[in-house]
Amino acid sequence: MRSITLSFYAQFFVLGIVYYGLSFGADKLGVDPFVYMAVSGVMEVPSSTLTIPLVEKMGRRASSTLFFVVTAGSLLVLGSIPDALEWLVVTMAMLGRLAITAASQIVVLYVSELFPTEVRVRGIGTCTMVSEIGAMLAPFILESLGSIKPWVPLVMFGVAAFVASVITFWLPESRGAPMLDTVASLEAAYGAAEDASYQKYQSTVPATKNLKFLAATITPDKFFHTLTSNINCFDGDAKHSNWHQGL
Repeated sequence: MRSITLSFYAQFFVLGIVYYGLSFGADKLGVDPFVYMAVSGVMEVPSSTLTIPLVEKMGRRASSTLFFVVTAGSLLVLGSIPDALEWLVVTMAMLGRLAITAASQIVVLYVSELFPTEVRVRGIGTCTMVSEIGAMLAPFILESLGSIKPWVPLVMFGVAAFVASVITFWLPESRGAPMLDTVASLEAAYGAAEDASYQKYQSTVPATKNLKFLAATITPDKFFHTLTSNINCFDGDAKHSNWHQGL
């Protein structure tokens, strides 16, 4: 439960800081702010509608991971585009805006399905609070890092989105799964699934990896003690065999 909660805190923080960073960053991009805000509003429509079939086809985890990756890619590319190519700057910024908005739609659904009933409201509320902290930090990051180079905050937002995609990838999938009522049932359900996955992995691990594990865990003292014991046992068996042959 703690790992799921911290993962969602990280995702919501990234959602807040990237969404509002893109919303307030028109002047840092060197484009017309009025055109930028108008196109940003248009991007809200597909980002809020295309997510419906995607979450049903791909699931919550894969679709949110995909949109975080698209956000990261567009922002990292945006940091390397010359200011003279204004149309390309606006295009990549709007692609990032569409992707981060879609990711926020999916993550809100995702968190409401994974948190059990007894802590669902509290969990969503604290996640929203963390998102607002990211939103408050976004303009300060734009001003402080943007004074160094205009592309520095964009690269930072892109790296944050990529980190969020990695964190999201390790969360359990909630599509088709029952919504649980208690924290204990959540830990029992996903803990059992993790144990089963670990046992399946262990059954497919080659023998060489097991030998490497044993080599890493056996200390020199244990090794020489075991070797000496085996040699003594071998000598004893050999003397016993020679004694029988003498008879």
